[in-house]
Amino acid sequence: MGLYSGAITIPYTVSGQGTKTVHFLMDDKEFATVNVDTSGQSRQQSIPVQRDGAHILKMYAEVESEGLMISSNTVSLGMLYYSDETTT
Repeated sequence: MGLYSGAITIPYTVSGQGTKTVHFLMDDKEFATVNVDTSGQSRQQSIPVQRDGAHILKMYAEVESEGLMISSNTVSLGMLYYSDETTT
């Protein structure tokens, strides 16, 4: 689990053919999607400031191939947010 304060960016890389849609969720609520046409290119996604406490960031990609939707594995990251006002 990482310790975070304020807005952050997280690096990610998607590989494979076709246009992939990358989904970003915080505590199971989607906050961003990005369409990616390239493979193997490093990118960054901004993560909005969260309230104090523990949160789970999830990321996964989807691509349509031959009429079927294919999903990648889901990457999950535990995050602990704090602010200057945090007292506990």
